[in-house]
Amino acid sequence: MTERKSIEDILTQTRQLLESIVEHIPHMVFLKDADELHFVQLNKAGEQLIGLPRGELLGKNDFDFFPHDQAVFFTTKDREVLAGHTLLDIPAEPIQTRVWGIRWLHTKKFRSTIKPACHAIC
Repeated sequence: MTERKSIEDILTQTRQLLESIVEHIPHMVFLKDADELHFVQLNKAGEQLIGLPRGELLGKNDFDFFPHDQAVFFTTKDREVLAGHTLLDIPAEPIQTRVWGIRWLHTKKFRSTIKPACHAIC
């Protein structure tokens, strides 16, 4: 039992360290569920770029926040990643933000191997 508890403690510490790194990295990192493409996770840089607190974004999809053409583009790319199971590198992707106007992002999207989901780093 002591060995199991030790392993659980190490796993908890590792998870907390990784969550801290993702939260504080200066690039937007987000996770969407694979079925409805709703945002399920967003880091601090994503909140700052999009101009919304994550509480207003989580559980919603691109059509709730972005112009229709951009939402279609984002959704198409997400579905492409989920269907292909490979990294998708988008060198120039425009995003309409509330605070900063249009920003051009270099985005890398990939499918999670743990749970069907779409992850991205911008």
